[in-house]
Amino acid sequence: MNTDDALSRLVSFTSLRRVDIRWCPGLRDDHLRHLAAVPGLEQLRITIGMYLTDAGFSVLDDLRGIREITLIHCAGIGDETVEPLATASGVRGSSADQRTGGIAGDACSYQ
Repeated sequence: MNTDDALSRLVSFTSLRRVDIRWCPGLRDDHLRHLAAVPGLEQLRITIGMYLTDAGFSVLDDLRGIREITLIHCAGIGDETVEPLATASGVRGSSADQRTGGIAGDACSYQ
């Protein structure tokens, strides 16, 4: 099963609240559309999203129930993309410090 097939099945889990994607280096922007379709998603963690971009992440803008977003090694996604989603959802934003380089570098967590 490939990444696209696996993520497309998430929408069928109606009580799914947390998605934690780790060590999936093939994760790409077009895969995020599946996450946008998960109705009750509250927590999202992506580790190693090296092919994700601001444009791709913007498909998650309508996830108003999200309460926590953690991005690690997602260099193509900047604060300016995540902050509007966090603000609209009532998530408190806090970028990682300069040692990790924020979202544009190594890690960022919004809770």
